[in-house]
Amino acid sequence: MRLTRGTRNAFYKYSPNSGMKVFAVADDPNYDCRVPRTCVAVVGPGENASATAIADATTVGRLVAERGWVTLTGGRAVGVMAAATRGAADAGGLTIGVLPGTDKRHAAPDVAVALATGLGEARNAVLVSAADAVIACGMSNGTASEVALALRAAKLTVLVRPDADTRAFFSAAHICDTPEQAVEWLEPLLCSG
Repeated sequence: MRLTRGTRNAFYKYSPNSGMKVFAVADDPNYDCRVPRTCVAVVGPGENASATAIADATTVGRLVAERGWVTLTGGRAVGVMAAATRGAADAGGLTIGVLPGTDKRHAAPDVAVALATGLGEARNAVLVSAADAVIACGMSNGTASEVALALRAAKLTVLVRPDADTRAFFSAAHICDTPEQAVEWLEPLLCSG
């Protein structure tokens, strides 16, 4: 994967698997690189992610990208992390993976910026701290830590299709039945401030 500058001051990401795609157009009158972009973390299970969680994460990634927001994930090439990154990249969005290890080669193929932290699971705190909002698709031990950190930091936190136990335990989080509802709930809150 490499970034190249195009003829219209557009930056392209080239991936052998997906071809070249625009992810930022510098001559767009609405694009100002000096304005910080909204970052939304999409969290969920890795190896044990359900098909529903993967489908939801793909949709969330796409919806986040369509709004011009940056998609943050745990960066690995598995489960919800890979699905959200793929959905965002397919929609032309910027993707950042906050990796637990020190090797950027472990990033999902559609991660545009891989941050190899070397922090192990402590990278969950970095991921959540960097996000303006957190959307969880599915649940695992690692996901539970990310949701708990997000709620503790008073981040906008949404759970998509949580089971009854998860819903009860994380009662302070906003609950949605679909990825579309999750992003629609966040949009006015993120765009107002």
